[in-house]
Amino acid sequence: DPPYLHATRKGERYRCDADDQTNTMFEAGDFHDRLAMALERFRHSMVVVSYYAHERLLRLYPKSVPGREGWTHVDCSTHKALSNASRSEADAKEVLIVRKGGARG
Repeated sequence: DPPYLHATRKGERYRCDADDQTNTMFEAGDFHDRLAMALERFRHSMVVVSYYAHERLLRLYPKSVPGREGWTHVDCSTHKALSNASRSEADAKEVLIVRKGGARG
C-alpha cells in the first residue's frame, strides 16, 4: 500500500510523502518508478500493490502477454465513507496489482 499517485489523490498530501512526477513528461526516477523496478526482482514470491486506478499503472506494472510474465490488475472499486459532512461517500476506484511467484527450481 504505497503512497498513491498524486493525480489520484485530489491534491492531498501525506505527512511523509513520496516524490511523484505523474503530471510531467519526466516520470522515470520518481518514487513509483523506483518501487515498480524494485518489485520486479521478486520472482518466487507473490507481490501485491494497491493503488487508485490510473493509466500510468499499466506502464509501471505491465500486464502479462504471451512469452512475458507480467502483472494482473484486479479492479476493487467500491464506495468509501468521507469525513466531509457534505458528502457521505465517494467512488474509490482502487486496483490491486498482483504477480504470483513461480516455483523455485
